[in-house]
Amino acid sequence: MHRGLVGAFAAAIGLVLILMGGLSGEPASAAVEAGRTGEVVTATVGPDGGVLTLTDGITPVVVIEVPPLAVTAPVTLALERTFPPDHSPTPPWIAYSFVSFYLDAYRDGRLLAGFTFSCPVTVTTAIADYYAGENWHLFYWDEEAGRWEKAVGTCTPAGSARRDGPWLHTTQCRASAEFAVLAAPFATYLPSVRRELPPLERLDVPAGKGYGMWVNSRFPEGTSEAEVEDLWARIVNGQCRVGEEIGDGRYQCYMSYLECCILPSAHTYGVQARYSWLWNGEGEVIVGRSALEFDTSTLAGAAVEDAALVLEVYDGWYPVTLTVHAGTWPAGRIEEDFRGVWLGWEPEVLATAVLTGEGTYTLTLPASAVAKGGTTRLLLRVSDDGVLPPVYTTQRANFYDTWLSPARPRLVVRYR
Repeated sequence: MHRGLVGAFAAAIGLVLILMGGLSGEPASAAVEAGRTGEVVTATVGPDGGVLTLTDGITPVVVIEVPPLAVTAPVTLALERTFPPDHSPTPPWIAYSFVSFYLDAYRDGRLLAGFTFSCPVTVTTAIADYYAGENWHLFYWDEEAGRWEKAVGTCTPAGSARRDGPWLHTTQCRASAEFAVLAAPFATYLPSVRRELPPLERLDVPAGKGYGMWVNSRFPEGTSEAEVEDLWARIVNGQCRVGEEIGDGRYQCYMSYLECCILPSAHTYGVQARYSWLWNGEGEVIVGRSALEFDTSTLAGAAVEDAALVLEVYDGWYPVTLTVHAGTWPAGRIEEDFRGVWLGWEPEVLATAVLTGEGTYTLTLPASAVAKGGTTRLLLRVSDDGVLPPVYTTQRANFYDTWLSPARPRLVVRYR
């Protein structure tokens, strides 16, 4: 699996197992494709290969990895989720994981019926971890046979299936068909048996309180690299003054060369790591971090399924590698100790994102990051801001400004 996809799969997706009591007696030709949801992603893939990812809005549900030379000429692949599947599960594979989809291949706008890849593609699908013991397989609907067949059988030699925690990785060669993740959960069963969890609910809350914190320091021409490294170390270790409040969530600071001062702002959130020499002969270093708080008090007693931090990046100097950490400062008391907030975070990385330009970024967080019944605190920083970057290096991304009016950072939580 591609390295970038591993991070995308950091949080398990909530799916539900249903034992289908009634089985359709209609022939395959009677299918009306009523289950198509309109949730679709497309991509044109050539001999170099490519990746399609279908999400539920927060986390991936299906990922298709097409390796090089799997197609000999460009085709357009369309990945569309279905619910329920257009073709009813057939015995003994009657347990449905809520994951089903069409993978269709087109060329010049025409569906390529019965399309097969020249070499196996990898299909990764989500499997609920609370059904880890079930015998899940990826199937495709065989129109000629009128039944579900295992997708691994579409390749010669046969493909493979591998479970990796809550994910099922299947290599297969078929497109232009409906696929579903099915299981035969019991040797014997009662059609009326149901194993069902309460429906997932969603909390979407903007940052209620937050501060961007910047340390900007300059030094004269002739300053040695060792002196700059010492200055950077003092900055990242919080050995700086804190600016004086001038009202309305703004602060100011007057400094001499090689001094540092933490300047908070309630109006601008962002991250930064910069080391450069300026046109006037002065040198400059800047470090920026942001501390955010989200009200998750309504989740007391809830079972959190997954969570995500949503950022609207509107300005920056890219690429920026951003990391998210759990905040340890006292909830609701950021203004009381900005130096403590600057240093008040856990070293464990909850999420990482590479920001390549303006746009919306969704960072998947572990469920444990959510403070159920309290305040969820998150600190954002450039991933390697603890080390002086090479000279003439700048990483900067801003994701909130009161006056420019981008959306506030949001915490999205799914729970039961």
